Amino acid sequence: MIAIVGGSIAAYMAYKTIKAQDKSVDAKIFSKESTEPYGKMLLPYMLTSNVKSNMFYEVPEDDLILNTEITKIGKNSNTIIDNKRNNYTYDRLIIATGADASIETFEGNANDRVFTVRYLKDIEKIRESIKKANLRHVLIYGGGLVSLEMTNAISMAGFKITIVISSNRILSQILNKKASELFEKHLTDNYKLEIIKGERIEVVEKSADGTVVKLSSGKSIECDFVVVGKGVKPNIDFVKGELNVKKGIVVGSKLEATDNIYAIGDVAEVDDVVLNDKSLHAIWPCAVEQAEVAAKNALGMDIKVKPEITRNVLPVFGMNIFTGGVSKLDEYDTIIEDYTEGYTRLMIKDDCLDGFVFFGAVKNYGAYTFLARNRIKIKGAEKKLLHGWIDPRRLI
Repeated sequence: MIAIVGGSIAAYMAYKTIKAQDKSVDAKIFSKESTEPYGKMLLPYMLTSNVKSNMFYEVPEDDLILNTEITKIGKNSNTIIDNKRNNYTYDRLIIATGADASIETFEGNANDRVFTVRYLKDIEKIRESIKKANLRHVLIYGGGLVSLEMTNAISMAGFKITIVISSNRILSQILNKKASELFEKHLTDNYKLEIIKGERIEVVEKSADGTVVKLSSGKSIECDFVVVGKGVKPNIDFVKGELNVKKGIVVGSKLEATDNIYAIGDVAEVDDVVLNDKSLHAIWPCAVEQAEVAAKNALGMDIKVKPEITRNVLPVFGMNIFTGGVSKLDEYDTIIEDYTEGYTRLMIKDDCLDGFVFFGAVKNYGAYTFLARNRIKIKGAEKKLLHGWIDPRRLI
């Protein structure tokens, strides 16, 4: 049996690839959730759009083992053990357990009004809280990708939003200072929200109408509830002591952790072509590609995955943000910028594209990922690349 542990796009794509290659192979998905695999990237959009019918991936009932959290693996015995102490023997194992939201517990009696966004049940709780809201005011804690997606979704429901971030700028993990300032201005000029920087939540208390949040400065904010988007943590505790684990599960070029165990998606530390080191790449395209490669290798093929490049696409508040590589750095070997259509920034070293930021009009998304990932020399084409006016194949 090829055992696939996880319940999101990576697990599904691994299963689908195996069955496309050979329908007779015994492959099973083990998921701790109660529903078939689904696309977690669509969760924030469930609040404002009818996307539920498009987010689930159908798997035959006999091959889907739900409500089953794998809590331990036996590398030498080829076994996995679930939360009910059941043992399953595998021939090959694909780990696609994704990541959980970083959870914070605050002082006070209203932690049941603090929500993270990682599972279908999280969105269902937030939807119920929206229905019961008295103040029409939500506090978002964190200034990252999920926080901005949730800010966008909840504000579309007519709520006032206060964003509280502990760093000195919004989207600090993907945007340089200038891009962050431009995006913050776009938000505060055009939408009903407030951004408070350099603050932490310390106390969350229930009030007569809603919830009072006390910040590290002593300031108090009354709102209906709190949504926390403070990063994620790969679900790898169950493999510690059995596999090579750092931030995630360290894998080789075939996504192998051992000769018959593979790791993919949010849990896999793979080669990063810009950073020249192992790194996590928790985005949908990487999960899909890695799932297909690992599945084929689990079937006995010999396929290597290309080194990755970090990138993110964020369509919120009528604006597209596209970043990649070392995009958040304020200084680099060579930086060229343009403000013609929003803000564009390219970061270049040794004539290769190491990072990029597009804020506003984004053209030809794939070209920049292709050029950076394949280390294609771009000397002489920098100005055209600023505006998406080039076919990357002409530079090969």
